Amino acid sequence: MIAPRWATALIRRFALPGRAEDAIGDLNEMHGRRVDSGGRAFAMVMTTFGALDMAFALIRQRVIGSAAAPTGGTSPEGGSNGSEPGGSGRLGRTLDEALRDISLAGRT
Repeated sequence: MIAPRWATALIRRFALPGRAEDAIGDLNEMHGRRVDSGGRAFAMVMTTFGALDMAFALIRQRVIGSAAAPTGGTSPEGGSNGSEPGGSGRLGRTLDEALRDISLAGRT
C-alpha cells in the first residue's frame, strides 16, 4: 500500500537530491506493514508521525550539513570533523541513520 500523497510530497521536498526515492520507498513499505497489522486508521496516524519525524530529520540534515560545510581532513584533535560519512562530530545523525531508525521502528 502506498503512503498518503501529502507524506510523499513532504519527504520529496526535504530530501537531498538523489535520496528522495529511497526515503519514499521506506515510507511506503512501513505504511503497508502498518495497514496489514493495524488497519488503515492506525496506519494513517502512525505514517503521519513517521513522515513528520522523517521530514524533521531531513531538515536537520540540511541545516546542520550546510552549517558544517565540508572542510575535509580532520579536526585539530586528530579525529573526524563530522563532515565525512560516519563522522560523529557536528553533523549528528545522517540520513542513513535516520532511515534505519525509521525502518526499525516500523517493524515493532
